[in-house]
Amino acid sequence: MVVSSFVCKQLVFVCDTVNFYFNIIKIGRASITVDVSVYAQRTVQEGGEEICIIKMAEAVLVYVAIVENRRPRMLLQE
Repeated sequence: MVVSSFVCKQLVFVCDTVNFYFNIIKIGRASITVDVSVYAQRTVQEGGEEICIIKMAEAVLVYVAIVENRRPRMLLQE
């Protein structure tokens, strides 16, 4: 896996519920590029049980298919 970009926008706190959302950007001959967004649901303590959703991070990841000798290989076609 290669991290093309990573931006951390907020800190994650204990008791946050963290959600990861993935979107495939590109499927190449030997790789898949994925956009990742990370959100947290946080309970606001003052004034009750109000829940806010905060974008925590975003990243672009590239996964490369490899064989035993760590050389790239073609992805399987359907």
